[in-house]
Parts: sequence; structure tokens; C-alpha cells
Amino acid sequence: MKIWPVGVARTAEIGVGLTYLIAAGLKATAINGFLPQIRAYQIVESSNALIVVALVALALETFLGVCMVFGVPWRRIVLGAGAAMLCFFTAVIVYAWQVHDLSDCGCFGKVKFTPPQAIAKNLVMLALTALAYYGLVLRNEILPQSRDGRKRVIAATLLALMLCAYAVPQL
Repeated sequence: MKIWPVGVARTAEIGVGLTYLIAAGLKATAINGFLPQIRAYQIVESSNALIVVALVALALETFLGVCMVFGVPWRRIVLGAGAAMLCFFTAVIVYAWQVHDLSDCGCFGKVKFTPPQAIAKNLVMLALTALAYYGLVLRNEILPQSRDGRKRVIAATLLALMLCAYAVPQL
């Protein structure tokens, strides 16, 4: 078994993680602009629920992004959660686009993404996530993986909470 596919897969994982972090950061810096974008989906109507959804999206994207960049030991779970999140977001985008004429997905805060662009981005990210998962499978066959990742998980959790704490006063 060659090690180079593992490096390519790890690069894909870091790329997806950085994309999550950029998306979360852009949303956090303009959280009041993100709330109307969530409302445009016409799934969540309550102002309090919109805030909760926005903060959960920030925390989840940040947590998954940091876990992918840092390479926590439970990366199969992290990659699976990321893939599930991408599938859910894509389904919601398709729904809102077809039923409610959504024009901007809100994926990157103030940076406008049309639904077709967002769907294409999500499909690319899903493919990269699958590549990263494949790399983990190869890595476990080639190199034993470290199990000591508590510090990385704690760092990911703290960064997710810090980003949400940054965004809350803007609400």
C-alpha cells in the first residue's frame, strides 16, 4: 500500500475543515445578516429559534472544521457527521430553492451563493469528505493512529464556543 493517497486524503480533510471554519467565521462576523438568510428558508419562523439555529450552525461548523484540521482520533465520526450535515444542508437548500424561490443560501455570510452554486460546493465538499474517509481507511491499514486526542477535542469545543460567544453580542 502506498502512503501518498493518505497525504492526498489528509489534504482533502484539511480543506473541508478550513471551508467549514471560513463559513462559520463569515457568518459570525455578520450574524445579524445570517438570521434573515435562515428565515428565507421558511422552515424556522420564531426569532428565538432563528438565533438557536444560527448559533448551532456556527458551533457545529466550527467544531467539525477544527476537528478535521487538527485530526482528532474520532475522525471517522467527524467526517460522517460532516457528510450528514452537508446532505442535510443540501436538501434544505433544494427545498427552499424549489418551494420558496431561495436566492442566497447564506453559506458564507455576506458572500452571496446562489442555490446551484451552494449545491455544487456541497457536492464537491462531499466528494472531498469521501476522499478523506478513504484516506483514514488506508491510514489505519498502513499506520497505527494515535488515540490521545482529548486536547484536540477540547480545543475544537472551546473554539466553537468562543465563536458563538463572539457572535451573541451582535444579536
